[in-house]
Amino acid sequence: PRAAEFTAREAALTAREAALTARAAELAAREGELTSRVEEHEAQLADLSLREQELDLRMSELLAREESITEAQALVRANTAALNARELSLSAREQAARIHDGTLRSVDLTAMYLDRIAQLDERVGAMVHVMAERALAEAAKLDAMRARGVRVGPFHGVPTAVKDLHFLRGAPVRLGSRAFSWLWSPYDDRVVRALRRAGFVILGKTSTSELALLPIVETDLHPPTRNPW
Repeated sequence: PRAAEFTAREAALTAREAALTARAAELAAREGELTSRVEEHEAQLADLSLREQELDLRMSELLAREESITEAQALVRANTAALNARELSLSAREQAARIHDGTLRSVDLTAMYLDRIAQLDERVGAMVHVMAERALAEAAKLDAMRARGVRVGPFHGVPTAVKDLHFLRGAPVRLGSRAFSWLWSPYDDRVVRALRRAGFVILGKTSTSELALLPIVETDLHPPTRNPW
């Protein structure tokens, strides 16, 4: 009986050993699977790290390109400002000659003056009424006429302005006085008609003292006009 008991215990131990061996094999297989997944994740992390480096490099390139574009834009603005200053420094006759020979367009010159008004007039206070859209439309019309060989007058396409003492169609006529703050002109007076016949583009109206009586412009209608120099 004891031999049978030992035999049974030996068989049980053998079975348990076999079960443990199977469990060990299962754990080894699982360990191998986990190791494989870890290696896969490490490979993915390495790939992500490489992609991150590539993105960083691309970002550096884009930032460098943006900086280059910004510098180029600043240079263009500086060159444009220099060209505009050169064009605006010309006399009216010189500007008319440039427009006549096609090296300068009236619409571009008009835009330069409008930009200068926008930049400086808040400090200077020279303009009391600016007719930007109308002036650009007139300039474009004169450019089209020049392209057809038609010249209105000796100052074809040159921008100018008239004092707020003259009647300019579609513009206020306040004469520097609150007494006329309601008045608008339905027509062009003789001075304005003469300017148009000469080919000028009218940008708007400039300030005046009340009824043009004083040498300084300090009215109730707008801030005082200052000498830009």
